[in-house]
Amino acid sequence: MSLVAKAVANGFPVAALVGRADLLDMFVTGGVLHGGTFNAQPVTMAAMVATQAALTPEGYESTSKRGVRLRDGIRDILKSAGVKAQVTGFELMFHVALGLDAPAKNYRDLLKTDKALYVKFAHALLKRGVRVLERGAWFVSFAHDDAVIDATLAGVKEATKEIAQSS
Repeated sequence: MSLVAKAVANGFPVAALVGRADLLDMFVTGGVLHGGTFNAQPVTMAAMVATQAALTPEGYESTSKRGVRLRDGIRDILKSAGVKAQVTGFELMFHVALGLDAPAKNYRDLLKTDKALYVKFAHALLKRGVRVLERGAWFVSFAHDDAVIDATLAGVKEATKEIAQSS
């Protein structure tokens, strides 16, 4: 049996217990007691139902296209400005590593990133209304429409100019 507990209710505390039917039946027919702080809490259950209804194949397709546009746009902006960087990953989650000549293959490669420059980059972005994680991970959600992607890329372009001048 395994436990899945991420993004099931869009930030609300909901987890899903998944496994073979014969094992899960033990929760219903007896033998295994399951208790929890938020079991069947109405607000979180409503959030979960709404989140699951919103997760459509069309939504994933359009959001994935926006994620590719964002990821590739960041890569192009950094390259055009002469900032050494690797922007790698998937459509909805990717990583921006400054200071690398080649994509990281393991954690040792990531130790070679220019963390101080990335912190400057993150702060320059924040001044322009773009909040990113200082560890370099970027996430794209259904809430990131074309206007958000455009504004983010504009912020990246300006922040890149700022860090390129300081390095």
